[in-house]
Amino acid sequence: MTDGSLARCLGKDEAYTAVSDIHEGICGAHQAGDKMFWVLKRQGVFWPTMAKNCFEFAKGC
Repeated sequence: MTDGSLARCLGKDEAYTAVSDIHEGICGAHQAGDKMFWVLKRQGVFWPTMAKNCFEFAKGC
Protein backbone atom coordinates (compact mmCIF):
# COMPACT_ATOMS: atom_id res chain seq x y z
CA MET A 1 0.00 0.00 0.00
CA THR A 2 1.40 3.34 -0.91
CA ASP A 3 -0.63 5.52 1.45
CA GLY A 4 1.38 4.52 4.53
CA SER A 5 -1.28 2.34 6.13
CA LEU A 6 -0.47 -1.14 7.32
CA ALA A 7 -1.78 -4.21 5.54
CA ARG A 8 -3.62 -6.95 7.42
CA CYS A 9 -1.73 -10.25 7.25
CA LEU A 10 -3.93 -13.21 6.35
CA GLY A 11 -3.45 -16.82 7.37
CA LYS A 12 -3.51 -19.74 4.95
CA ASP A 13 -7.28 -20.35 5.05
CA GLU A 14 -8.17 -16.65 4.88
CA ALA A 15 -5.74 -16.16 2.00
CA TYR A 16 -7.30 -18.99 -0.02
CA THR A 17 -10.78 -17.58 0.58
CA ALA A 18 -9.67 -14.08 -0.45
CA VAL A 19 -8.03 -15.28 -3.69
CA SER A 20 -10.98 -17.53 -4.51
CA ASP A 21 -13.52 -14.77 -3.92
CA ILE A 22 -11.64 -12.26 -6.06
CA HIS A 23 -11.12 -14.77 -8.87
CA GLU A 24 -14.58 -16.30 -9.01
CA GLY A 25 -17.04 -13.52 -8.91
CA ILE A 26 -17.00 -10.88 -6.22
CA CYS A 27 -15.11 -8.67 -8.64
CA GLY A 28 -16.91 -9.78 -11.80
CA ALA A 29 -15.37 -12.09 -14.38
CA HIS A 30 -12.51 -14.46 -13.63
CA GLN A 31 -9.47 -12.35 -12.82
CA ALA A 32 -5.86 -12.96 -13.87
CA GLY A 33 -3.09 -13.33 -11.29
CA ASP A 34 -1.77 -9.78 -11.54
CA LYS A 35 -5.26 -8.30 -11.26
CA MET A 36 -6.06 -10.44 -8.20
CA PHE A 37 -2.79 -9.34 -6.56
CA TRP A 38 -3.60 -5.68 -7.26
CA VAL A 39 -7.17 -5.97 -5.91
CA LEU A 40 -6.03 -7.71 -2.72
CA LYS A 41 -3.37 -5.05 -2.10
CA ARG A 42 -5.99 -2.34 -2.61
CA GLN A 43 -8.18 -4.10 -0.02
CA GLY A 44 -5.34 -3.79 2.49
CA VAL A 45 -4.40 -7.44 2.91
CA PHE A 46 -1.07 -9.22 2.48
CA TRP A 47 0.69 -12.50 3.10
CA PRO A 48 4.26 -13.44 2.17
CA THR A 49 3.36 -15.63 -0.84
CA MET A 50 0.44 -13.52 -2.08
CA ALA A 51 1.74 -12.85 -5.61
CA LYS A 52 2.75 -16.48 -6.12
CA ASN A 53 -0.61 -17.73 -4.83
CA CYS A 54 -2.56 -15.39 -7.11
CA PHE A 55 -0.68 -16.49 -10.22
CA GLU A 56 -0.91 -20.19 -9.34
CA PHE A 57 -4.63 -19.93 -8.62
CA ALA A 58 -5.27 -18.22 -11.95
CA LYS A 59 -3.23 -20.88 -13.80
CA GLY A 60 -5.24 -23.69 -12.22
CA CYS A 61 -8.54 -22.34 -13.50
